[in-house]
Amino acid sequence: MENSVSDVKNIKSIIKDLFCTDYNHTMVFSSPIFVFAFLPLVLIVYYLSARPFRNVILLVFSLLFYAWGESERLAVMLLSISLNYVAAILIDKITGQTSRKAWLVMGMIANLGMLIYYKYTFFAISNYNVIAQSIGWHTWAIERIVLPLGISFFTFQGMSYVIDVYRRSTPVQTNPLNLALYITFFPQLIAGPIVRYHDISLQINVRSENLSLFTSGIKRFITGLAKKVLIADALAQADDIIFSYPIDNLGTGMAWLALAIAAMRIYFDFSGYSDMAIGMGRMFGFRFLENFNFPLSVTNMRSFWNHWHISLSNWFRDYVYIPLGGNRKGPFKTQFNLWLIFFLSGLWHGSEWTFVIFGAYHGIFMVAERIGLDKWLNKIPVFIQNIYVWLIFSFSMVFFRSPDLPFSIAYMQQLFTWHSINPYHEVWVHLQPYFWAVLLTGLIFCYPITRHILSWADAHQYIQSQKRELIIWFIYSILFLATIAAMASSSYSPFIYFRF
Repeated sequence: MENSVSDVKNIKSIIKDLFCTDYNHTMVFSSPIFVFAFLPLVLIVYYLSARPFRNVILLVFSLLFYAWGESERLAVMLLSISLNYVAAILIDKITGQTSRKAWLVMGMIANLGMLIYYKYTFFAISNYNVIAQSIGWHTWAIERIVLPLGISFFTFQGMSYVIDVYRRSTPVQTNPLNLALYITFFPQLIAGPIVRYHDISLQINVRSENLSLFTSGIKRFITGLAKKVLIADALAQADDIIFSYPIDNLGTGMAWLALAIAAMRIYFDFSGYSDMAIGMGRMFGFRFLENFNFPLSVTNMRSFWNHWHISLSNWFRDYVYIPLGGNRKGPFKTQFNLWLIFFLSGLWHGSEWTFVIFGAYHGIFMVAERIGLDKWLNKIPVFIQNIYVWLIFSFSMVFFRSPDLPFSIAYMQQLFTWHSINPYHEVWVHLQPYFWAVLLTGLIFCYPITRHILSWADAHQYIQSQKRELIIWFIYSILFLATIAAMASSSYSPFIYFRF
């Protein structure tokens, strides 16, 4: 028995070495082993199986996907699922409002307690130790706790399910396997979108797979894969090189350019993941809601957050902002509630003060636009309004990208204290023509240009529908081949939101 287990581990190790350069504990969507082995295998087994067994097939493969790099913490996710299943069942069965609310509170405490323990314990005790040391109190020794992959996402999904059952806005799921599939479904398990149970409850029980939906899923998957590999990863190389240099050596112009690169990188990285998740969902008959809608093409920050990470924004709106009173308790309370959800959103991103400031910073602009800044913005040209959005979001990368507060402060000093560097400085030398081509391409595709082209073609009947479909498939084929070539020649780059 021991020999067989050892053989399995050796085979797994060999596969990782063959397919995943610098594996780093998880099987990512943009790795050859996923594109050419795992996903095709799941699709083959899924469609060869009888319909009653397809949910079980997806659940088994989803657990395997998570256990591939997180086998030590698989139990944490299974415990989370079990707690939410039991809490929802009890809430549904009990008739007394007080008892129902008590079980809801216990369910929230269980979910948040698990999230706080793994994600915020080290942060809280480290900050306590700083204060305690300054006033002579006893400090606590603690090591950083390893964060289970995707805990912020599957915890929020579990919480939304329990809350919706309590509100009676969604039926309770009595089949534990179906609930487990909802939370663990591998396309959206690690980095979203945060799927609401009431959005896919019917699809879990009854869904219709068809060729049109499947092919649209393939196109969406290729789009996301190209965003990640051809744009985000190329920008990541320049981004990492620039931020590896001492801040004083960057120069003001390069420091601002680095922020724009970081903003584009995170957009194509995260929206690419969401596209791939939505595309794979379609391949299995699921229709997930959109998570990005060209947020960098809008004209104010309120619109930006309605187009960026839509599932998270909607989650905080429905489960925090509205329960706190929303805009129903006067102007001051409204503005505070609005700022608070962005503060909490920053904390959701990570247990560092930089993320807290990231959220609070965006909350300030949301409040400012609500109390009058938007009226001023509407008076200036649209393209300047869009530049305003780019500047506000890019500047927030100072906090999102920085490892700690001292780095953020030093970086801001560099931004606002003019300092030039020699154009032949080694930082500039690293930015080869390929990088500038990727940067320009990325900038173009931050805007819905393809949507406008297709609309123009439809309006003018420029290309017959059958010919256009062949052309589209030809373009996607070339895009896929280019992506595969880039995957083969580049090093591993994890999705940014994996760490959340």
